[in-house]
Amino acid sequence: MLEIETRKFGRIEVDEAKIVVMPDGMLGFESYKRYVLIQEKIMEPFKLYQAVDNPDLAFFVIDPFLVIEDYAIDQHRVLKAASWRRDDDISYLAVVTIPAHRPDQMTVNLMGPIAINNAKKESYQLILENSGYPLKHSLFPG
Repeated sequence: MLEIETRKFGRIEVDEAKIVVMPDGMLGFESYKRYVLIQEKIMEPFKLYQAVDNPDLAFFVIDPFLVIEDYAIDQHRVLKAASWRRDDDISYLAVVTIPAHRPDQMTVNLMGPIAINNAKKESYQLILENSGYPLKHSLFPG
């Protein structure tokens, strides 16, 4: 077990085997390579993608297929870009932005999902160019 500091939950213990390495980091935060996914019942359906080495760097994330049922990612492109195999267990997350004091205006980035290889504990942030998916998709349209 590894003890890490988080802004949202204070000091927590995480299983080192659950640390996900992002060789390229997140866009804009390339120097942070290790993350852990924090799942708390109170936050469902959201999770927290917490940087292991920076307590102030964390992203709320959601399964993009919960946002758009027919969300499509070119799996072949993902496998090729990451050098993963077809039978690898891959899951996807989309980063959520929650404006201060305006949760009704929260958006999800469907253009830049995170692909996680659950077996390798490795992840990459993808850029789905020409996909038609927006950078800021409202979670509460209307």
